[in-house]
This record gives sequence, structure tokens and C-alpha cells, in this order.
Amino acid sequence: YTCDEDYKLFCCLIFLAKSNCGGPPVIPNGKVISQHSNYKPDDSVQIICKEGYSPQVDRLTCLEGKWNSNGAQLRTISTAKICSPPPKVDNAVVVSSYQKEYLSGSERVEYICQNYYIMQGGPFRTCNNGHWTGAIRCLKPCTVDRQLMTRHNIQFKYILGDKLRSTHNGEIEFVCIRGKHHVGTYAMRQRCVDGEMNLPSCQ
Repeated sequence: YTCDEDYKLFCCLIFLAKSNCGGPPVIPNGKVISQHSNYKPDDSVQIICKEGYSPQVDRLTCLEGKWNSNGAQLRTISTAKICSPPPKVDNAVVVSSYQKEYLSGSERVEYICQNYYIMQGGPFRTCNNGHWTGAIRCLKPCTVDRQLMTRHNIQFKYILGDKLRSTHNGEIEFVCIRGKHHVGTYAMRQRCVDGEMNLPSCQ
């Protein structure tokens, strides 16, 4: 850019004014960290997006009177990070309302386990950066019936029924059937551990 000698100062002042970018632009779903209302060439500003959105570029630079974003469109410079529907958890159901898409950082879903199943972790999973976070397990109950007890010559100590179900970490106490005596290393009171229970034996 050249100026006529007689108008050099005036002309260059106009050029400098046109080279400035003024204040930073408005960023949809985000904001610009700005300390000035008028920026000179090569000045830059930082972009911060709202929760759940991520910027395509981190900074804008003032070049030749315009804000340069390295090719990104200012109206779409912030993009939402979306999660697909929440993953399945064995023996659990989602009780939150179903959606096709969930926004990162602000949306979560709640799970509940089926009857007799005990939840470990949870009960929420949260959409973070396009992925679901949060560990959830539904620990299995134990079921002891007459057929199993007959093999071990035992019966329930306090219950007359033929079947008993215990939740995870619950205990069941047994006794030997009449005429039999306890043998082996498993005690007569046993604990359910995620669907598994060691049964005592009598002979």
C-alpha cells in the first residue's frame, strides 16, 4: 500500500484504521476473552465455548481489518459434542426419558436394577465429551432351592420353604437334615457374592 507524498500522513492513518478489527465478533454458544474494544493487526483473542460445546479453533487473529479463524465459519465455530443413546447395562433399565441425542456436560441418565439385583456404582451415567461416563453394575442375587439342598443333605435353618433368594452380600443359614452331620470346610452360614454361594455339606 502506497500513499501520495502530500497526503502521506492522512492516507496512512486511514489505512491503519481500516487495518484494525475493532471489537471481537459474537461467537454462538461461546464467548471471546476480550480486554479491548479495538484490535490492531496480528492481535488475537481466545475463544471459550459453553459447556457441552467445543471450538473448532482456539483463537481469532486480526488480519487486514478482519478476524481470521483459519477457515472456520464464525457462526459454526463452536460445535456441540453429542452422545448417542445410553449404553445397555445388564439387568438394569434406564428410567430417564429417552432421547436420540444427549448434550455433553449437561445431560445424564439414571438406571435402576431389576428386583433383587444390587447396584454397584451409579445410578447415573453422564454424557462427557461425546462419551458416556460412570461405572454401573447390577450384582446378581443367589437362589437356593430344594434340589440343591438335597444334594448337600441340608435345609434352611429358619424357613420351611423349598426356595430362598438372597441379594448380593446377603446371608443364608443352613442345618443338616435329620441324621446327618456337617462335613467339609464351608460353614453353615453362607454369603451371596454376585450370584454365587458356596453350600455346606452334611453326611
